[in-house]
Amino acid sequence: PLQASSLGDGSFAPTACAAVPHETMWNMRNDNAVAYEPGQTPAQQRPSDVPVTTLIIRNIPRNYTQEMLLREWPIDGSYDFLYMPPDKRCAAGAGYAFVNFRSEALATEFKATWHRRRLGDAQHTLSIIPADIQGLAANLRQLKKKRVSRIAQRGWEPIILEPEGQLQ
Repeated sequence: PLQASSLGDGSFAPTACAAVPHETMWNMRNDNAVAYEPGQTPAQQRPSDVPVTTLIIRNIPRNYTQEMLLREWPIDGSYDFLYMPPDKRCAAGAGYAFVNFRSEALATEFKATWHRRRLGDAQHTLSIIPADIQGLAANLRQLKKKRVSRIAQRGWEPIILEPEGQLQ
């Protein structure tokens, strides 16, 4: 059985939760995907004319929340979408997040700054790669298909920002 401990502010943090294998991560394949050769990395699979603006950030500590990520990556106008799926089994983060940047240059700059860095006292370094689905509109379509809007846990909803950096 999973247990949680109070953080003193009315919220709870899991005290035991198994790691989620990469194979069980949310599959973000695009509906319009083309057939790819087996063994290729996502970067090798993506047509070269699709700008890379959406990144998947792996190895986020499981005790991190989206609010904590916003403190690490303040709303500065560089991105318009952030989603860290919850692990429904233990009321914690699944250990990865999707961030869509407003341009490919901003995504590249973010990756150069944060790839292989640690968040807090994390054991593992962040691993940042292009997501399978690229762009705000495509990510929103995917979320709608996955019925993410029905998330019951407050704080785990996708964060969507207006061009001025205000929450939608």
